[in-house]
Amino acid sequence: MKSFSKKYKFILISMMILALTSCNKAVKTGNKNSETSNKICISGLEKENIEVKVDEIKKLKKVNKDVVAVTSSGERNEMNVSGGLLEELLGKYNKSQKNLSIVRFIATDGYSIDIPKEVLENRDIILAYEIDGKPLFEDSQPLRIIIPDERAMYWVKGLNKIEIVENDKKQGNKEIDKIIIFDTAILDLKQEDYKYYESVDKAIKTNDLLTSHASDNIEDEIFIKAADGLEKSESNKVFRDAYIKTTGKDSPIFLSSDMPKGMTVKDILWFSTGSTSFLSISKSFEYFDESNSDNIKGILFKDIMDDIDLTKGNTYIFVAKDGYKVEVSSEDANNCILYKNEDNKVVVYFSGLEKSTSVKDLLFIEVKR
Repeated sequence: MKSFSKKYKFILISMMILALTSCNKAVKTGNKNSETSNKICISGLEKENIEVKVDEIKKLKKVNKDVVAVTSSGERNEMNVSGGLLEELLGKYNKSQKNLSIVRFIATDGYSIDIPKEVLENRDIILAYEIDGKPLFEDSQPLRIIIPDERAMYWVKGLNKIEIVENDKKQGNKEIDKIIIFDTAILDLKQEDYKYYESVDKAIKTNDLLTSHASDNIEDEIFIKAADGLEKSESNKVFRDAYIKTTGKDSPIFLSSDMPKGMTVKDILWFSTGSTSFLSISKSFEYFDESNSDNIKGILFKDIMDDIDLTKGNTYIFVAKDGYKVEVSSEDANNCILYKNEDNKVVVYFSGLEKSTSVKDLLFIEVKR
């Protein structure tokens, strides 16, 4: 009996220790009165993660504001929200959101979104605990992020963690020196049927794409930019476990059946990992202004370089899918045009250079320093 008692005490103590572990190990619970649902975790402010209880948020100056949430489909939802400001909370740790590169909000269901610098500099971010004068519904507890005048994708429900990112992850620690043409790169990859709502389209595994074209150049995070201007970072694991839908409406689309719908990125313009970017030419035609050179209409490569922030070099190498390549000066590269021919293949055209410099079925562009 004594042995059983000791064993029981050991188990009880072990359970108590587990319950008091750091907020990094907090899990979603259906009990809205649980300890987990009444606090959030903040990383990046100090060496150790910080736990902040909702009661502490309620001690901040209460902000009350009428707001309108606008979804990606254009649906509008008016509400009155109350809560404290993230800026005031950060001020307690001698930080200001205006001086941060990115703040990442993570929900209990795994949904995450990066708030870019331009939003941090210009918008109030409300840590809401009341909507329309009432406590949050259980699926929104403990807090809901509200950013007035910004899209609803930033309004994270069920906030679990805030990650403070001092350095912009757009390019990790490396400069971009290579652009892979997404439209060409996917041609040799296995394309699977993928059901997206009522449509069945083709999709590739992101892991196949990265393994084929950037296997030795993978960072912990992937930076994604959409044609509508959305910018976000995604963890390497989440990205590699997902798909990119390559046909149908709003493609390319980053998505996964195991991922919250709100993390889906439609109309991908480009994404980067390490020193490599993957560019959608099809989506580029919608995003960049059209240029005309010798009656050939397309996209000015300089506009692409500026948007991706490609490393400057003296020479640029343009390589076709079959291995054919040309090297041109930075001046010629700045003035070249990318377009799609009648066979829907990506072509680069250099005005004033010999016809042989034109590269068909363009696969990648690399900077030679």
